[in-house]
Amino acid sequence: MTFFGDSTYLFPAITDQGHIEVVQLLHASRYIVKFLEGFGTTFSPIRSDITGNIEKLQTKYDTDPATFSHLEAMFLDEQENKTTNYAGISGLWLKRALEFIYVFLSGYLEEHKAGKASQSLHPLIQKSYDETLSQYHGWLVQKLFSFINDLQVYLDSLSSNLEVFKSLLIEYNLENNDKV
Repeated sequence: MTFFGDSTYLFPAITDQGHIEVVQLLHASRYIVKFLEGFGTTFSPIRSDITGNIEKLQTKYDTDPATFSHLEAMFLDEQENKTTNYAGISGLWLKRALEFIYVFLSGYLEEHKAGKASQSLHPLIQKSYDETLSQYHGWLVQKLFSFINDLQVYLDSLSSNLEVFKSLLIEYNLENNDKV
């Protein structure tokens, strides 16, 4: 089973009351972070942001798991009690980051299905950022984000290594289609 095919990684189903279950939401969000680790340092700012927001929501949840079993209860509690807005702000930024990931992965999947997948993820990353996060970032953060697009160098070096790797396996008659 693949990473995305495993039901333990899925985001929660919305309850009949329209609620999002916190435990499964945070669990699935943590696996998004693990998935992004596969890109190396390229997505480290996003991973760090998502992780920080997960931790803040987890901290709020841990104060009263029975009361805060769904996301709305956390937001309502902070609003009604006029306490810190950590869960609200963390929820907002987690949602924004997940929207970015959603647009990025959806775009990648569309390109792949259309046979237009490119070596460069730069345009797709930039498009995803522009559609989801850039409107919430000032000039400096937008410029820092552009460093993420250095992924092209990584993909180019990976591609050339894979080509040589495959050639060597073929040359030494090690390439096969055996299933393990």
